[in-house]
Order: sequence, then structure tokens, then C-alpha cells
Amino acid sequence: MGSVLTPSDSELVSRVLSGDMDAFRLLAEKYSQALYGFALAILGNHHDAQDLAQAGLTEAYRCLGGFDTSRNFKGWLFGITRNLCFDHLKKRPREAVMGVGLDQFDLMDVEQAKQKVETEEDERLVSMRAKFAQLSEQYRVVLTLRYIEGISKTQIGKTLGISYDAVGQRLYRGLKDLKSRLITEISPDEIEKPEDGL
Repeated sequence: MGSVLTPSDSELVSRVLSGDMDAFRLLAEKYSQALYGFALAILGNHHDAQDLAQAGLTEAYRCLGGFDTSRNFKGWLFGITRNLCFDHLKKRPREAVMGVGLDQFDLMDVEQAKQKVETEEDERLVSMRAKFAQLSEQYRVVLTLRYIEGISKTQIGKTLGISYDAVGQRLYRGLKDLKSRLITEISPDEIEKPEDGL
């Protein structure tokens, strides 16, 4: 049996513009989880992220007739979702946006995850997620796009409206900040000591 080729985004967009609604369903299935993760990195709240990921897909469908097919669909879709997330943040009460630490993170998610922890590895994952949530929004966003979604630095710059160099700086500073937060979590007993003679 031959393998079934997955249509490209541009093929699916063309099919949607020709009236094939199943083609948009395929695009939505392809990007819904990625959009959710992206929205969560910006908003820090599970429920808002779900709502705005869905809103991003809805808005993309509504605006698809004006989409420039020479552009990257994924970057365009993430740009729409980013704008919706930023608009949502502007509408939040000031203290909800300007909070420190876990104020921007859905604490119920962390508490529920902690209850499910069964191994030390899971505990570290929950801790790492909490530390990631403490990063500033600008660092969470670029780290999510680059290392979770695998988007190039050039495309991140276009999506966020910042230069390539600014993307690199945010990645560097975000990783450095995350590393410093994680190091404070490690006890001196957990650090391997070199054997004699090494």
C-alpha cells in the first residue's frame, strides 16, 4: 500500500477558499494543541488559553479570504492568536497582569498536577512547569515558540513584530532566567561530586 500524503497548509487553505470546510477542520486539528500551548505561555491560565486558542482559529477562518497565500499560514495563525491574547491581557484587571511569580499562572493546574505526582521525575516536571510560569511573558512566549513549537527565530520575529536579534536576546535571557530558577531548586546533596583523582 502506498503512503497517504498529508496536504500542505497552502493546499488546505486553497481548498477552504474553494468551499471545502473539511480542509479547515484539518488545519484546526493540526494547530489546536500548538495554539493552546502558545496561548498558555502568554496568559498563564488554562481556561483563558483554551478560549483564546479557539478564538484564534475562529478569527483565522473568518479572515482567511484576506490571507496572503505567499505568507506562512502557521505564522499568520499564531500572529492572530498572539494579538487576541494581548488584547485579553489589556482587559484584565491591572493587578492580575502585573502580579509577581505565580500570580499569572493558574494555580489550580499546579495543585492538581501535584496531587497526581507519583514519582520524583514527575515532581521535577511539575516544579519545572511552575518555574517556567514564573518567567516574564516575553520569555515564556519566545521559549514556547522556539523549543516547544519548533518555530524558527526569523518566523518568531515576524510573528511577534520584533527583530531577529531581539528574539535571540529573549531566548538567551529566558533560558538564563529559567536556569537560575531551577538551580535554586537543587539541594547541594543532589549535585554530583567529582571522584578523587578527576
